[in-house]
Amino acid sequence: MFGLKSTLILALAALSAATSSDSAVISPRQASAVTCGSNRYSSTQVQAAVDEGCRLNAAGSTVGSNDYPHRFNNRENLPFSISGPYQEFPILTNNRLYTGGSPGADRVAFTTPSNGRCAFAGAMTHTGASGNNFVICQGSASVSDETASPSTTEKRTDSGAAISAAGLSGVAMPIVAAVLALM
Repeated sequence: MFGLKSTLILALAALSAATSSDSAVISPRQASAVTCGSNRYSSTQVQAAVDEGCRLNAAGSTVGSNDYPHRFNNRENLPFSISGPYQEFPILTNNRLYTGGSPGADRVAFTTPSNGRCAFAGAMTHTGASGNNFVICQGSASVSDETASPSTTEKRTDSGAAISAAGLSGVAMPIVAAVLALM
């Protein structure tokens, strides 16, 4: 016969299984605020540059004499948060989207997965790099400090059993916390 704790643990396991299936699909990484040399860009500015590069790429269009967006081969082995292939697109200090002319030193890199959704990979700059190379911008998370797997929280019951809630939504986590507090 199951006790109350066993029933709650099974219910939480079912809830975890039901909600974690949605998080098995890796969603595009959110753009973060970055600093490229002495230029600081908000997450909104970074996302706007990624969105514009993605829009142009999806339309098969380019802007400027260097045809942005274009493929970025990452010969510098920059530690982007997701694997390529990558496209690069300028990010400008004047708070505008690049439409041609001088692209400046700073770029966003993004991927275009098969489902058509672009994903921010990171930001890079020519500032501080040798020749025409790039260096990663500060704040561009690498694989080592941001993973693509869903977050996992774990709580131990009085009996020592671990309950894991992987990928639970913002609504489900307070429910889990409330139930665990009752245990």
